[in-house]
Order: sequence, then C-alpha cells, then structure tokens
Amino acid sequence: MESLSDTKWDVVISGTGLQQSLLALALSRSGKNILHIDPNQYYGEAEAALSLQEVKEWAAEHQSSSANSAFSNVQVTKDGQGPASPRAYSLALAPNLFTQRQN
Repeated sequence: MESLSDTKWDVVISGTGLQQSLLALALSRSGKNILHIDPNQYYGEAEAALSLQEVKEWAAEHQSSSANSAFSNVQVTKDGQGPASPRAYSLALAPNLFTQRQN
C-alpha cells in the first residue's frame, strides 16, 4: 500500500460531517482519488454522537464563543451517578426530530 504522501490526490476534503461525506462519496464514484480527513478525534462534526465522557471533552474545547463555530458557550452538567458503562448511550450534537404515525 502506498503511503499518503506518495499518493496523488485529486481532492482533499477536511471534515467528516454529512455534507463532506456525501461530497466525498460523489467524487469517489466519479473516479476521483479522495483524501478525506478530519481535525477532530471523532467522525461526524456537528452531526456526531458522543459518549458522555466524549461530550465533556468536546464541551471543554467549545467553552468560548467563536464566529466560525456552530456551537458556543457549551456546558455539560450531570445529576447523579449516571450509567455504569460510559457507552450505555450516546448524545447527539445535532438536534433531531423523530416523527411518528398513529393509527
């Protein structure tokens, strides 16, 4: 396998959010050689789902306001002990709307 530095890339995409991932998919299907990277330690950017510990770390990095960020003044509080396993559930960074049909 070639090293990353020895490969000729047609496109370099920074970020693994939904938009960047769909762009990478479309370009790779058209035969382009894509390098898809992310500056974060997790995939998904603003659409990521993180464990409680990962959310605490993420919040610490987003404490102050930034004009370039979708998030600002982030705080995480937890009442009580919480789940025994840190992976018992994930917290989504993006708000979601779940629809339901009743009969």
